[in-house]
Amino acid sequence: MSEIERYAGYQLRRVSLLAMTDLGRALAKLDLRVVEASVLFQIAAQPNITSSEVGRALGIKRANMAPLVAGLSNKGYVQSKPRDGRSQGLSLTEEGLRISDAARQLVAEEEARFFGGLTDAEQRQLLSLLKRVREHNTEDNQ
Repeated sequence: MSEIERYAGYQLRRVSLLAMTDLGRALAKLDLRVVEASVLFQIAAQPNITSSEVGRALGIKRANMAPLVAGLSNKGYVQSKPRDGRSQGLSLTEEGLRISDAARQLVAEEEARFFGGLTDAEQRQLLSLLKRVREHNTEDNQ
């Protein structure tokens, strides 16, 4: 093992690149990018959520949310309606629900393939550890 391979950050980056490349390729079949699918999943989970709330939940900068939401709206996947005051709530259209479900299925298949070398218990442990590392390093904890 080379010296750099002993660093967890290096391993995380390599695994992340592999996973995102494979996932991006799978979602391209639906004409979606990974970030677009993530936004659709967040809106599906919380109908009437604002774009600011989506951005905070997913770690997407505010400046990037407007074009993302506009692109998903132009594709007919997302609609907005007044929520309160100046806020606009986002929800999925029928087509948005369909594409979100199809994307969710592709993600599940891709994750099963990608992490197939690990047992179910190892996959749960990996997920738990990664969440703990992320939570430990969020802005609130620094």
